[in-house]
Amino acid sequence: MDTCNMFLAFALLHLLPLLLTLPINTNAQKLQKLHKIPITCDAGSFVDGHYGSVTCNFHKVMQVDKRGINVVLHALNAPDNDLGTDVLACEWKETLLKYHCIVGEGYTFDHDISDRLTVGISAVGEEFKGLYMCFIVPSEETDKHGCELKIKDSKTQTTPDYKGKRNYTQSLCS
Repeated sequence: MDTCNMFLAFALLHLLPLLLTLPINTNAQKLQKLHKIPITCDAGSFVDGHYGSVTCNFHKVMQVDKRGINVVLHALNAPDNDLGTDVLACEWKETLLKYHCIVGEGYTFDHDISDRLTVGISAVGEEFKGLYMCFIVPSEETDKHGCELKIKDSKTQTTPDYKGKRNYTQSLCS
């Protein structure tokens, strides 16, 4: 056996076990870390009778994940065992390569699902107030955060006062 082959045999014999113990940061590990980010939800305060919305943030592209999606409304004073009211239920249809969704009464949905989705409310009213929860089904996540949709009084709705100020278009044209 020549010197070169002996060196290669020695290197493989002694260095290979060391190489195998090094951590390898794979895409699967990155996805696993990303998977642990909790699902969040954004809602706000809306004027009674006006359009409102609830946005779910999944922090992962759902067309890749392909699990079901549910949005549920819980009354603020509901008991802990309350299942809530279904707002949106989406199921991945492999044959169609897209989600099929059922939308609750009074809600709108444009079927735009990525790492987030938004459910619209045509006319916000008391029946839409409460805590909205976004879920992935089946879910392993235990850290879920809801968001509260509130109704604000239209009398307290403020609009900017432009008296005595030049309009932006006027300032460009004069």
